[in-house]
Amino acid sequence: MDQALPVDLVKRSPAEEDGAIVTEEVMLDAGAGGEGTQAAGRRAVLTEAFGQPRRELGIGLPLEALVSLVMTFNLGIIIERLGGIETGHRELLDWIDQWISR
Repeated sequence: MDQALPVDLVKRSPAEEDGAIVTEEVMLDAGAGGEGTQAAGRRAVLTEAFGQPRRELGIGLPLEALVSLVMTFNLGIIIERLGGIETGHRELLDWIDQWISR
């Protein structure tokens, strides 16, 4: 068996049909184009911004791990949206808002 799923069972998103799919190569090109430097700047801003709220909310996750989680989460949302997937995003963001507001 060459593939996990037969080709005809794999669903294609509208973005894939238009050729707008994010690949590892596209992501590496973005990194080579300076995106990593911008991400480092965003990481520093988030690290500074999350320190006090993390303590106030009693989040036991180490600060650097929390920043990595948020940055990875956001990148995942961006990549899914580029692929035409938005299912569950609003519900997840609403749940996070409710959790933070408790």
